[in-house]
Amino acid sequence: MIGYLCVNEDEEYNEKTQIRYPFMISEAIGNENGPIIDYLFEGDKQNPNYEENEESRQKFLPKIFDILDRDYLNVTLAGYLSKVVCGIIRRRGYDLWRFLSQPEHKSIISNLIKNLDVFHIAEIIEKLIILDTNQEQQDNQTNFQDERIELLRRVIRVFEYKTHQNDVTDNCSHIIIEILNKSELFLSVLNIPEKLFTIALNSSSATVVSVIITLLEAIHRYVQQQQDKNPSFSFSYHQFYPIAQEFKSALLVDKISISAFNTTYGISQQPFSQMKLKLLQLYLSILRINNIELIHQFNHKGIYEILMKFVIQYEFNNQLQNYFYEITTFIFDRPQFEKIQEDFLALNLIQFIIKYNRFDKENVGTLNTKIKRGYVGILSKLSYYFINKINNNQEWNQYVEQILEPISIIENQYMLGVNPKPKIQMDTNDDNMNEMFKNFSKNKNTQNIQQSQSQVQQQDQQPAVEIEEDTEEIQNDDDLDENIKNVEKDETEQIQENNSKKPEMMIDVDEEEIEKVINSPETSPKVVEQIIQFQEQTLKTSPQASEIITDQTVNKYWKAHEGLEHQEPGRKGSQDDIHKHLPDHHNSLKQEENLKDVQEKHDLQSKIETHEDLKVQVQEVKVEEINSPEEQQQQQQEQEQQPNQKVEEEQEQEEIIS
Repeated sequence: MIGYLCVNEDEEYNEKTQIRYPFMISEAIGNENGPIIDYLFEGDKQNPNYEENEESRQKFLPKIFDILDRDYLNVTLAGYLSKVVCGIIRRRGYDLWRFLSQPEHKSIISNLIKNLDVFHIAEIIEKLIILDTNQEQQDNQTNFQDERIELLRRVIRVFEYKTHQNDVTDNCSHIIIEILNKSELFLSVLNIPEKLFTIALNSSSATVVSVIITLLEAIHRYVQQQQDKNPSFSFSYHQFYPIAQEFKSALLVDKISISAFNTTYGISQQPFSQMKLKLLQLYLSILRINNIELIHQFNHKGIYEILMKFVIQYEFNNQLQNYFYEITTFIFDRPQFEKIQEDFLALNLIQFIIKYNRFDKENVGTLNTKIKRGYVGILSKLSYYFINKINNNQEWNQYVEQILEPISIIENQYMLGVNPKPKIQMDTNDDNMNEMFKNFSKNKNTQNIQQSQSQVQQQDQQPAVEIEEDTEEIQNDDDLDENIKNVEKDETEQIQENNSKKPEMMIDVDEEEIEKVINSPETSPKVVEQIIQFQEQTLKTSPQASEIITDQTVNKYWKAHEGLEHQEPGRKGSQDDIHKHLPDHHNSLKQEENLKDVQEKHDLQSKIETHEDLKVQVQEVKVEEINSPEEQQQQQQEQEQQPNQKVEEEQEQEEIIS
């Protein structure tokens, strides 16, 4: 098995030996296969051939790492090796470190460091340093803390001197970030923010700045934990002071290896780079930690001035615009930053917003159509933030009245003028609403009565023939009408009582009936608004579900009212939609429904009459077929043609006789 795992690529290609077998072996060992992993460290002493097999068994574990001692490491084989070694660490991590600490096996650590440009090898190193193992530590067993710290320092040295290799830089950053997130044992070793900031500037790597952010957050968590235990505990962030002093110049550094490119709107521009975005995130993280001594080390006025220029220069960089807004609001929300607020206002921040926050469309780049500038959105959001914070400024007040308030009115309008989340109580005295729900209940009760009567008729039905008298049908119809009238009276009385008491309406309404009312041409948008309010009060759903139901109701209404009478503003109805709302169209639909009802009544084949001698007499009934107007015209033409044909035949016979 191990021989297949360490296959030689120089041999002739074989799919089984070079792909399939190594994969299966890595899965078998990597899933913490206990017997196999245990056999790598100790043999079965009860086996009679123990002494003979022990010598060969001791060669298995070193052979797994022989794959590292090559001039070139295949990434796929490195993935198989990482699967196997990580499985061994999880099951017997202390035993593996005891094996690696032996003098004859120290070359394995060097080979791991040599292949740090491969991500799978970086995973092995990370697991070795963290040592997240399920093996129980014995009383006299060491946790190999010194060996793990030495391995981490070797990684930092590679990190520092191989900044020109992006793969090595990214992999070392991954190792350090994982260690900081999972363990506090190495915080003293990794508390080197100045060195990490130098690596970030030399490599222009955003991932290295992410390492500094993770280090800052880990230190802050550690300080909070210690202060919870001992309130007098204090920590100095003096090692971050060099970062604060060089931060402004770091924002102005351009990466030499990246040249300008043509944007989608036809402007040649130097990329802002992910590293600068991460630097702004680092600046915001330092502000949130709220360490006054560290914050005072920054040149906030110079940093914010550069940031204002970036907002205009990179107007379509959304993340940059968001950081500008977050930094501004964070500073102005806290009174302890009053000095920084004065520095920001000294940069003519208010005049900056008034000057550039214009809603006029302009030509941008080589675009044929005029568009709004990219920074208008974030400056409008910032204007709404300052609207209640700035009072004694005539220029600002004029800007709010003439530009900001009209735009705010337009932006805050609801679709169709209907608030999808109304907070007003539904008026139970509205006659239209009462009539609508009265019809709902009336239709629902009639449907229930019809269903119950059909069930009774099915139960009374006999297997041979069904016996019914015409008088019974008339009586049933009369009883049905009386029941409907009684139901109507009860409903009207209930509605009157409800109107007098003004309770909250809790009526069980069928969804099909609501759709009928929405699709009705006589329904107005006001009734739809009341239906939406009724649904929100009766249905106990989440805000998201309520919003979805509201959208569906409005869409159904406008889909059914796309004609001339109920046309959506700004939308032209098609000829088909207009035809649906004409009165002739509705009359024709009613006629077709009446014809269908008559045809169903005439589909009965016989009438049954009872006699005194209890004999059953079946009376045949002729069923007349009611044809459509077109078929009736064809029949009339055929009837008119028949006499003419007879006359022609008689004339032919007379001619023959003559």
